[in-house]
Amino acid sequence: HYESISRLHRLLGMKVGKGVYWPGSGVIVHEPDLMEVGDYVVFGNWSMFYTSNAIGGCRTIKLESGSNVADRCVLMPGTKVACGAVLASGCVTKPDRTYEAGIHIGSRDNDCVMLRGAVGPPATLIETAFARAFNHPEAMPYFVLPEAVHILWSSFCEALTFTLRFSRHVRLAVVWNGLRYTGHSHTMTSLELLQITMFADALVMLFALVIDIASKWLIVGRRSPGRFSWDTSSYCQRWQLLLSLSSIRTIVPVDLVHCVDYLTALRGTQFLVWYYRALGANIGDNVCLFANGKGLMLEPDLVTIGDRACIDDAILNAHLNTSGEFLLARIDIGENCAMAAFTRVQAGGVMKPGSTLMEHSLALPGEVVGVGEIQQGWPVDFCALEPG
Repeated sequence: HYESISRLHRLLGMKVGKGVYWPGSGVIVHEPDLMEVGDYVVFGNWSMFYTSNAIGGCRTIKLESGSNVADRCVLMPGTKVACGAVLASGCVTKPDRTYEAGIHIGSRDNDCVMLRGAVGPPATLIETAFARAFNHPEAMPYFVLPEAVHILWSSFCEALTFTLRFSRHVRLAVVWNGLRYTGHSHTMTSLELLQITMFADALVMLFALVIDIASKWLIVGRRSPGRFSWDTSSYCQRWQLLLSLSSIRTIVPVDLVHCVDYLTALRGTQFLVWYYRALGANIGDNVCLFANGKGLMLEPDLVTIGDRACIDDAILNAHLNTSGEFLLARIDIGENCAMAAFTRVQAGGVMKPGSTLMEHSLALPGEVVGVGEIQQGWPVDFCALEPG
């Protein structure tokens, strides 16, 4: 999220202002010298910026100072986002269009949907809470860790993950050489070698699991609803430290080089339910989580899921980061609810018993999906009742 990322983008030719809050997932742009980012711009994760197409050639994407591009947005060539404008989750912009101050979301009829226009006088540029924390650390109610500490911590987490990933090669070499040294290598069968490897891998994954769960409670503790911006609370800083350490889960080998998150092996099983319960989630009986995809639950202790609910490749997102103001709110999924692939429930969202979100649907912050309702759209533009 930090200023070092701005420096790297400037080296690639991008025009970048000060105090930019970069996404943890990185910015997906293929021609960085055709992108302009103003002061105090806030990014969400997994957004893509396309500065060229086969119709109009190359055009600059411009994000004015004080604008906000949230997660999973797609910005087309020539897009301009004005000061005070928020492109909320899932926006797909129209080429060569300017988006004025207000909140835009999703995509319908080849353009974003205006959720709420600007109210009051024209938007003025102000320092975001993130920028205030790093520009004036002495004025914060907590100790703000310097950027260098975050870089060192992230490097340590990656080094620890790398060590755990490739320790299996070291273990195999130690076992093999030990057997050769004692003169018993001829007695080692392929099955015995496999058993030793599986047992050692299980120990490493158990070690990573303990660190994963313990670090959540030691670093962040139990979350509660409320506002936790960078300039009022240490929560965001502690959460970033925890997110850096989450790479420790990516240690399950799929071949000699590549590894995946160990939660991948638990999708759709009771083990995944137990994992999220250990992180504080309130989950009922016979619940199926993320059976057909990665899924995401970043704040488990703010999520309640009723009995017999089915959550497919979906996202339960209990936080909002709008123009630098960070908010946590509870999410309640009732019994017998279903969230199909690529659905999302935002902070404060409620799904009443028996309700369904169909594929590629979004429940807005604070939105209530009624008992037995079936909804589809991003944002919702279709609603029906479950027969009977």
